[in-house]
Amino acid sequence: MIIYTPDLQKIGEISDYESLSFGRSWEDVGTFELQISNDAKYAISLFDDNFILIDEKRVGIITNYSIDKNDKRTVKGFQLKKILGNRIITPPPNTTHDRRYADAETVMKHYVDRHAVYPSDSNRLIPNLVIKVNQKRGGYIQVESRLKNLAEQLKEISLASELGWDVYLDETTRQFVFDVFSGRNLTRHQQTYPPVIFSIALENVLEREFVKDTSNYKNTAYVGGQGEGEERRIVEVSTEQAKGLARKEVFIDARDVSNQTEDKKDKPESEIYQMLSDRGRQKLESEYNETFEFACVITEKPGMEYEKDWTIGDIVTCEDEKIGVSMDARVTNVEEISANNKKDLKVTFGTKRMDITKLLQRELSQIKNIIRN
Repeated sequence: MIIYTPDLQKIGEISDYESLSFGRSWEDVGTFELQISNDAKYAISLFDDNFILIDEKRVGIITNYSIDKNDKRTVKGFQLKKILGNRIITPPPNTTHDRRYADAETVMKHYVDRHAVYPSDSNRLIPNLVIKVNQKRGGYIQVESRLKNLAEQLKEISLASELGWDVYLDETTRQFVFDVFSGRNLTRHQQTYPPVIFSIALENVLEREFVKDTSNYKNTAYVGGQGEGEERRIVEVSTEQAKGLARKEVFIDARDVSNQTEDKKDKPESEIYQMLSDRGRQKLESEYNETFEFACVITEKPGMEYEKDWTIGDIVTCEDEKIGVSMDARVTNVEEISANNKKDLKVTFGTKRMDITKLLQRELSQIKNIIRN
């Protein structure tokens, strides 16, 4: 493990730590925790804003540390991509929102470029940050963002598009590299790659927990555009044909979807309708979908080795006959735990549940909209 300063000057290498837990997330920002004797070489350099590098895919930024009565130093922080959480999406001059309509990768890289790589205010530039060449992956998406945290906006686009995102360190060029990833289909029924199947029956799952949550699920949205009262445009959109008890409705406030182009000309009615429909569908698929998590402690076996046969972002098959689970799901989080000369892998498959802070923010936004109308 190498320690770097914020301006990427190498401090030194450490190897005699007691334990390390490093979490990687596909759509969010993972965390890490390191425990080491405070007397170990270079341990005193493990303080806030410095970086730790395990390899280019595993880089952490230190945010806090503590030293206990036994002189054990506990260091905590986040994946390197947390640096994008220090930027807010501000609209261009004379506009209310920073708007981008394109494939998901183009949209994600637009926001990073405009608010961290080539911002209009040079004070907002993140030194040494570059963007990998755009491959224009992911489906078409429309995003109109205003004063949102950049990392949170990237997470929302990731959930809607299923593309992952990361910032890694290129040691050769000493640059932080932002890129987007698509993952591979390694499920039982595809024939392009050797399938990857996780199952207690196959003895590659040691422990498991399964959660399915439909409490937040909605399949029909009424999307409100600009206007007031009877003049307000309302568009209905559904992800499935449902009626009776199976129909789950929600209102989505989309006042930020503009009725005019950037040069202040009115958009065609059909274009506004399509934009509102797209917004509703994106929200249903990213914020109001059924959520499930299959969290496992796994063991690596030949043909099932981490980062050789499968990695974060890949879609694999998960089975557990005892609880009746058989599903194809994406690897969304991997926590690597090293302690006592042993390495464990805790893997989460499936959609991560919305955290309570995000849920409360969304509900508050809906309440404000109801009061406004």
